[in-house]
Amino acid sequence: MTTRDPLREAFLAGLEGLRRGAEALPLGADGLRRGAEGLRQGLDGLERGTESLREGAEGLRRGVEGLRRGQEALRRAEEAMRRRGPKGS
Repeated sequence: MTTRDPLREAFLAGLEGLRRGAEALPLGADGLRRGAEGLRQGLDGLERGTESLREGAEGLRRGVEGLRRGQEALRRAEEAMRRRGPKGS
């Protein structure tokens, strides 16, 4: 009959834990690299999206200004037609 040696068992369990941890390190490092790359891509996407939003806002501002000018031109044309009076008589 063999006797249990708790110190030896703890030591072997510790070695097994170190082995498993060493095996998991490359996976963890790969995960960190992928995460960092994902963050970089996300930041690039946010920058592009922000720039697109700025361009869109500028386009809307120009469009609204164009509508205002067109509305003012129509108002002036209507006034000119009223001043000219009825045609024909």
